[in-house]
Amino acid sequence: MTVFISGQFGADLFFTTLKQISDVFSAVYTLVTEIPAVFLLFNSPTWSSAFLLFILGITVWNGSGFYIEVFGRKYVLIFTFWHLLTTRFRFERELEALRKEIAESTRANGIDTPTDLSRTGSLSDLSSLLSNGSSSSESGDNGLQPESKKDQ
Repeated sequence: MTVFISGQFGADLFFTTLKQISDVFSAVYTLVTEIPAVFLLFNSPTWSSAFLLFILGITVWNGSGFYIEVFGRKYVLIFTFWHLLTTRFRFERELEALRKEIAESTRANGIDTPTDLSRTGSLSDLSSLLSNGSSSSESGDNGLQPESKKDQ
């Protein structure tokens, strides 16, 4: 028969019962693990040594697993950060090389460009660049004219 008790009294009863069950299982576990140690290991140096070596082996296994897991995560984190950092610097170097290449090619075509094509340039700089390019060559070979001038 199931009885539902509501309120604070029901919660206290539940947790009290749960604590009692936990205490009983803890007492049974303690007796089951200590009785063999008393009867087998106390009088026998061979079994006692084997038991201690077994415990040592389990301890080393658990400790090494912990270190492999924790330091493995740190290793992955460090090298992921390093990879992102080097990728960013490589990207910035390639971007700067591309900016220089664009500046050199536009200078070779006779278009006036600012020497530094940085990210701080404004829309007015871009419009002046396009207007200077279209006025310097009306033939349309540089491809920088606005759509209205290409159609003419």
